[in-house]
Amino acid sequence: ALQIYTSMAPRKVDLNETTSSAAIGAYGKAGAWDKASQLFNVTAKNKLEHTTIVYNTLICSLEQSDKWEEAMQFLNMMEQQNLEADTISCRFGRSACSKACDWEKAVLLFSAMAMSTVERDAMIFNAAISACEKGSQWEKSLQLLSVMANKKIER
Repeated sequence: ALQIYTSMAPRKVDLNETTSSAAIGAYGKAGAWDKASQLFNVTAKNKLEHTTIVYNTLICSLEQSDKWEEAMQFLNMMEQQNLEADTISCRFGRSACSKACDWEKAVLLFSAMAMSTVERDAMIFNAAISACEKGSQWEKSLQLLSVMANKKIER
């Protein structure tokens, strides 16, 4: 996938968000998270603007490969690039936090979503609750369940 992608530019094939996401996603599905990260870096060197969609594809690939630390790094990079995380970004970020048992980061991400335009759905609530559970933070889990009930979000 990397060879095909890098050979596209000299052939005047448009390297864009779609082609980048497709190639990164292909690596992710193959479990080749390192190649997905490498391709992400190649696209940056080629001056291709990384969009939320490209970041989401990479974060998904990393999260599925249990590379939660790397997933969180790229989620942080999105923020540094002034890209707004969407529901998908946050869902994968939350899942990464949950796998890492990092309840504090999960709750911070959850709180940040409340101040953004990102909609907090049942999956995001459940991931935050799971992270709190794994971190033995049952009080936080109960608080999140209460918020979920108040907002009438079904589990």
